[in-house]
Amino acid sequence: MTSEPAQILADCSISCIPQHEPTAWLREQVQGILRRFVNGRIRTCPHPGQRLISLWSPDRLRCFTCEAAFQLDRAATDDDDYSCDRCGHIVTGDETLIGIGYTATDRIIVVTGLCQTCSAKETPGAEA
Repeated sequence: MTSEPAQILADCSISCIPQHEPTAWLREQVQGILRRFVNGRIRTCPHPGQRLISLWSPDRLRCFTCEAAFQLDRAATDDDDYSCDRCGHIVTGDETLIGIGYTATDRIIVVTGLCQTCSAKETPGAEA
């Protein structure tokens, strides 16, 4: 990855759905992650290639292999594992926490978990 902070921020174009502009909330989250990255406040795994960073674990940038290992090791025993990253609603019962990935740069994918209401705000056509 390039070490030029200005270039990384300039390359940021959040995309997930063609012809859809992300909300201000999502843009702020991604810009915050990228600012922390270029300021050296995010740890990265040593492996090359495309990386993932999740809003529920925004201090780590991982490759797909390291992210899968992290998810397998993480015990889903507290409410944070089931809370919406946008509004904090704890998903229970018949509800589903919806995982959405956004391309922040050609090498960074931002992943978030959203309740149905917040998912509808971030993705057109999603059911609330």
